[in-house]
Parts: sequence; C-alpha cells; structure tokens
Amino acid sequence: KGMGVHLTGGGRIHFNEYISLSLGAGIGGVEQDMSFLLSVISVQEKDFLMSYQIFTGIEYRPVESSSMGLRYRWLSIDEMDAFSSRDLHLIELWLGYLF
Repeated sequence: KGMGVHLTGGGRIHFNEYISLSLGAGIGGVEQDMSFLLSVISVQEKDFLMSYQIFTGIEYRPVESSSMGLRYRWLSIDEMDAFSSRDLHLIELWLGYLF
C-alpha cells in the first residue's frame, strides 16, 4: 500500500489553439507499507520515502470547454531497508470538462 504527495511544476508549449505539449517535474514523498510471506517467514516494513517524477504529455482541446490528452510519467521511489528502490513508468489517458 502507498500514498504520496508531490510538489510539481512545469510548463506548456502551445502548437496552436487546439494542441499543446506539457513538460514538468516534481519532488515529494510516499508513505509505503509493504509485506510478503515466504513459507513461514513474514517480512513487513512501513516507511516514508522520498520520491521524484518527470512527465511529458500532449493535450487536445477540440472545443473550448473540453480537454483530452495522453501523458507519460516516470516516478522514482527511494529504497527501504528490506525492499529495493522502484521506478514506475505510467501512461495516463484523460478526458475532462473545463469550467
């Protein structure tokens, strides 16, 4: 289990009024609760770990009040005493309404 908080900043490059590219990075932390059972040996560890992310994506606004896009995000989480560090590669697809 895990829950994270990141402070993220970035920018947007507009190609035209409908399509834009976003680039950004962030730093934060993740509360991790990990465990496994190997035969009769149980290993559990809970810790708050530093993490950072880098992302890029493309956004399409077909009309003024809607948005859709695709984003790639790389998230790196520090190691724990019993568990190694992790790099997560995430693909996000979204569709939204702008108020």
